[in-house]
Amino acid sequence: MDISKKIEGLKLELKKLESITEQRFKTSKELQNHVRKYESVFQKATDLEKQIKQLEWELMTPEEKEKQEKYLRFLELKAKGEPFDPEEEGLL
Repeated sequence: MDISKKIEGLKLELKKLESITEQRFKTSKELQNHVRKYESVFQKATDLEKQIKQLEWELMTPEEKEKQEKYLRFLELKAKGEPFDPEEEGLL
């Protein structure tokens, strides 16, 4: 099975879990109870997302990987409040 088809299959499987993982609640207590009840489903969804990201990374060209790494570095610096020029790094 090629990587693209594998990604499609994993995304389909993840979509099936959305009815549980994407629910909204009015109180944090309701949310906590829901998460406890469906802990294994949330873990499976997390694992699927990681697999999808890893496979998508494998499909990227070296240039795309470099651009993605710069973007992630930019987000990290931005979150820390450190200066960073996205135009200088070729992100914009």
